[in-house]
Amino acid sequence: MIKKKPTVGIFTLTHALNYGAFYQMYAMAKYFENIGYDVTVFDCQRTLRFKILRLLSYNPRRQLRKVILYRRFLKDRSHIRIRPYKGQKLDLAILGSDEIWNLANPSFEHAPEYIGLNIDAAKTVAYAPSIGYADPKLLAVNDTFKHGLNGIHGILARDESTGHVVEDVTGRQVPQVVDPTILLGEWNDFIGKTPANSDRFIVYYSYKSTPIFKNALIAFATSQNLKIYSAGFRTHNWCDKNFAVGPRDFLALMTSAEYVFTDTFLGFVMAVLLNKKFCYAASMQKVKDIAKKIGVDGDALTENAGEAEIKAALSRDRNERNSRVEALRAQSRKELAGLIA
Repeated sequence: MIKKKPTVGIFTLTHALNYGAFYQMYAMAKYFENIGYDVTVFDCQRTLRFKILRLLSYNPRRQLRKVILYRRFLKDRSHIRIRPYKGQKLDLAILGSDEIWNLANPSFEHAPEYIGLNIDAAKTVAYAPSIGYADPKLLAVNDTFKHGLNGIHGILARDESTGHVVEDVTGRQVPQVVDPTILLGEWNDFIGKTPANSDRFIVYYSYKSTPIFKNALIAFATSQNLKIYSAGFRTHNWCDKNFAVGPRDFLALMTSAEYVFTDTFLGFVMAVLLNKKFCYAASMQKVKDIAKKIGVDGDALTENAGEAEIKAALSRDRNERNSRVEALRAQSRKELAGLIA
C-alpha cells in the first residue's frame, strides 16, 4: 500500500517578472518536494487590475520586453505546480518568502492568505517573509496584520527588521533563517542554456541603471577586455547587451560569466551559491545583513571604488564564505524542521 504524501501549500508571489521572486518560490517548492511533501504553490492574486499590470507598460519597447519575459518566465514556471487557492485542505501551509508582508508595496495584491488568514491547514508556518520597506510602526498597529500573525503556528524571519516587527506584534522570539535559495542549496539541475556567444563577459544585475560602481565596473571591464551583459526587465544602455531571458537561462548566464557585479540581494545570493567571483554594493540592509553573516562585509564597493578594490574583492578565498553558508543552511533547516514536525 502506497503511503500518501503530506500536502504543503506555499503562499507567495507567483507571477512577478523578477528573478529573485521566482528563485525564492522555486526553492521553497523544491525544498519541500525533496523532503517528501506533495507541493502546490498557490496564486492568491485575484484582482484583475494586478493581473493586467503584469503585462502592461506605457513604453512600447518595455511593453514588448515585458511580453517576451512573461512568456519565458511562464515556461520556467512549468517546473512548479501553481494553482489558484480555493480553500484546499492542507497538512501544512508555508507563508513566504519574499516581500509578502510589505503592505506598502503597490505592485501586488495583499492577499489575506499571506498573513495566514483564510487558509485551511493543520499547521501554518511563515518562512523568511519580509516587510521590505514597509514602516514597522504602521505594521505594528495594523489590526488585520496583527490578527493574522498571532494565528500563525511559527515564524522564521530572514532579516532583523521583519523579526523585530513580529516580536513586537506577537511577543514571541523569532529565529533568523536564510533565504529559501540558500535553504535549497543545490541549483545545478535548474540551470538552463547560455545564449550562444564566444565573448568573455561580466554579468551586471540590478534594478538601477547607475550603480555607485558603474564607472569602476566599466574601467575594469575595459582593462580586462570583457563585455558587460545584463538581463531582466530593466535595460541599461551602457551595457554591451541586455538579455531578455527566463530564470533558468539567467542562471546559465551567471554561471558562464567571468564575474558578477550586483547591488541586489538575490544577485548577491545566487553569485555565492553558483560559487562565482563577484563584487557588490550594499545599497540595501538585507544585502548588508547577508554579507556580514558570511564574512564578506568588508568587500562592499563604494562610489570611490577603483580597480584595486575590485581586484581585492574578486580575489577573496571562496572556501570561507562557502563554509559559513553551509553552517547557516544547516541551522535554518534545523529551525524549520522543528516547526513543521
